[in-house]
Amino acid sequence: MSNKNLIKPTKAESLILNRRRMRLNQHEAALRLGLTYDEYRSWEEPGSERGPRQNLGVIKPYEVCYLLRRRSGKTQKEIAKAIGMSRLWVLRMEAGQAPVERLREYWDI
Repeated sequence: MSNKNLIKPTKAESLILNRRRMRLNQHEAALRLGLTYDEYRSWEEPGSERGPRQNLGVIKPYEVCYLLRRRSGKTQKEIAKAIGMSRLWVLRMEAGQAPVERLREYWDI
């Protein structure tokens, strides 16, 4: 098994994962924190160290797959083509709504 299963989210990624877990979009997350949309969006930019680090506990396999895709710069469409599935199916896997075995195989985790 690869060390990728030990992925540690950056501060920006922890914000994204927490927001996704709460099923909020960036506008809704900004409102909850009393920020403008642009301020909040800048917190989620790759490499950003702004904003609070979120305590996420255990990172789920589907969240690891999402982070690996995001870090790779690949789109869901590109991943879907590579694994022979639809983009919608990749979306569902990354949201934890479908089994992620194919993505885990793709990312070697």
